[in-house]
Amino acid sequence: MRKPVIILSVALLANSALAMWLGQELREQRELNAALADEVSRLQSASRQPVQPTPASPPSAPTPQSTTTTSPISTPVAAVEGPVHVQGTEKEWESQRRRLFQDAQYRDAWREERRLGYARHRDNLMRILGFTAEQADGVVALTVERELARRQKELAPSEVSAEEAAFQDELRALLGEQQRQKLANYMESRPTRTMVDLWRSEFAGTDALREDQIEPLIAALHVERAQTRKTLNEYRESLRGTGNGNLPELYGERETEELRAMHQRMHDGAATVLTFSQLERLDALLERQRERREHELRMDRLQRKVAVRAEAQPD
Repeated sequence: MRKPVIILSVALLANSALAMWLGQELREQRELNAALADEVSRLQSASRQPVQPTPASPPSAPTPQSTTTTSPISTPVAAVEGPVHVQGTEKEWESQRRRLFQDAQYRDAWREERRLGYARHRDNLMRILGFTAEQADGVVALTVERELARRQKELAPSEVSAEEAAFQDELRALLGEQQRQKLANYMESRPTRTMVDLWRSEFAGTDALREDQIEPLIAALHVERAQTRKTLNEYRESLRGTGNGNLPELYGERETEELRAMHQRMHDGAATVLTFSQLERLDALLERQRERREHELRMDRLQRKVAVRAEAQPD
């Protein structure tokens, strides 16, 4: 009985350590998931309220594909590629998926599926960045081809940088350097844009966000997210090679400090864009996000402690 517990505890420890080092994309995705979970909870709570005698259309919860987002959330592979059921290991599943992409008809259907999925993204490139229809179509086409190439071939770590450089060269040839940089800045702010879009339903009534507030608010919040991400990345790099066996704990403590400081700076930056009551609503959202993340970090610490105690106990 003890052996399965030890195995489970070791697995939890490994997952916890891995989570710390996954980097920028994982951290941003967690924040987006938290925002989505908050929105789902809000809608579920609303659905449990007594039905009023006079029917009324419920407010539509904004999705990442509304007019303020940069691109839709990527459709899961299973949804695009169909319900492919493969028994066996993950490696065998990957092999089966690559065989699917060897079929020309399947690749063409997959391209069209992704192109349609980027329709809102295409519109936003023209509306927000001022791209022509040809430029927007070109960006979507290059992005889809890049995704397709990555599904057909798994890149080695040494190939990732070269692949990214080649992709940026293609964008530069299509758009020119100035427009390419605008696109890069725009894409980097996607997590912030998605959260602002999800949060819009929280600013109801007289506190509803005006269209002329959206871009300045995104800019104010994004600059602080970028600075915090840079600081944490630098701190993570400073921990490498130190030989300290408590890296997840140290990183978690630093992340908590930076998160609190970031939210204060976000408050200060948003104060120039929002009204007083709108700012109070934003503070409540940031506080909820902070509490969720700090709870995740506490759970990580508990998992590590459980794993250590299980390993220390004899069979």
